[in-house]
Amino acid sequence: MSTRIGVIRGGISPQYHVSLATGGAVIEALKKCGLTPIDILVTRDGEWHIGGLPVKPEEIALKVDCIWNALHGELGEDGSVQEFLDAYAIPYVGSKKEASELFHNKIRAKEIFKKFDIKTPTYEYVPAYNDTVFGGSVEEYAERTARRVWQSFSPPWVLKPLSSGSSLGVFIAKTFEELLIALTRALTEDEGDWIVEEFIDGKEINLGIIEGFRGTPHYTLIPKIVQKKGQILTHDELLSGSYKHTPLSRNDSHLKKELSEKLSRLFEWAGLRHYVTANFIASPRGLYILEIDTLPALHPEAPFMRGLEDSGAQMAEFVRHIVDVAQSKK
Repeated sequence: MSTRIGVIRGGISPQYHVSLATGGAVIEALKKCGLTPIDILVTRDGEWHIGGLPVKPEEIALKVDCIWNALHGELGEDGSVQEFLDAYAIPYVGSKKEASELFHNKIRAKEIFKKFDIKTPTYEYVPAYNDTVFGGSVEEYAERTARRVWQSFSPPWVLKPLSSGSSLGVFIAKTFEELLIALTRALTEDEGDWIVEEFIDGKEINLGIIEGFRGTPHYTLIPKIVQKKGQILTHDELLSGSYKHTPLSRNDSHLKKELSEKLSRLFEWAGLRHYVTANFIASPRGLYILEIDTLPALHPEAPFMRGLEDSGAQMAEFVRHIVDVAQSKK
């Protein structure tokens, strides 16, 4: 089987440094597997490079046999890179365009969760401010939005970008005034869309799944409770590893089974591929799903990597397996 594995990392999203770390970890693991990594850097400006030299994206097909997509956020997780790679018939690691695009958009993902009868927090969609469409100032638009949220469901409220990860831009508002300030700032400083969710109080649980690993169709890692300093696992905590990640207790066997079954069904039905993670909240009101990450971070402190380590698997074993699956399916 071919051995030249292109690792695309960097990119145009705010998760540039996370992508560099993920790609670096994959490159080192590929070397340990006896495979040949080709480091493909996408700059913040969207320029592609191999070995420090600019390259046209369409030329990559001649230089690699398979791609490991390590681009987090925009370009890498929204279906853009997947569409390009499919057009040139390059086998690649990660979910296809349709599934990537679907779960990158939090509202479309929620629609899927509801179809599977999995609880997900109530929300309000907040389109980006446009004075031509909405009329009035951005402050007036933010106030109208805040009042609509206030009338729809009770605080606390979680404000987050519609298409983003790694807890970037997430804010919790406990009062109407805090929500108004957060919305005004978000709509002023960012041109993207937002959502406001109800805050679900409970145990936050991270669960990873790997396709075909260790002889099972959907190998689920050990579900872990995420313990953070505040109410949100911040971007800095994720990168530094300053959060705690503890297994569920033996008394939670029913919950473990429910988590595994729900994620496995979603994985298969939604056409997800290779490896993903999901974030759940186990609350007195039931089990809620927050999101599916179709391209989990793979730096040493990332939740997926901690789950992999606790399952007794080495990074090189995982990487070799995923490359084999990607090349066999194309």
